[in-house]
Amino acid sequence: MTAAGRGRSVILIPNRKESAVNRRSYVPFIAISAVLFVAGLVLGAGKSAEDTSAANTASKFLLAVGLLALIVTAALELVGRTRVRRAVSGGRSREIL
Repeated sequence: MTAAGRGRSVILIPNRKESAVNRRSYVPFIAISAVLFVAGLVLGAGKSAEDTSAANTASKFLLAVGLLALIVTAALELVGRTRVRRAVSGGRSREIL
């Protein structure tokens, strides 16, 4: 390839910081966090907000941790898949003269 008609050779090297093979999957973590969230729902089923039993406290804890983990791991999975898709489709490349 020539750079802007000047007759110089240009080598295009893709910016690949993360390969599709080495990408970590967060799907197992998403499944575990969903199980925690559902366990919190099951423990708290039929209890009022004023109930101070250990089961209700555990339910609130599992709901909070499960929901937070679900949101974070789902976001990480989404970002990872987007980055790999961009790298594979030739998103950006840099020129070396």
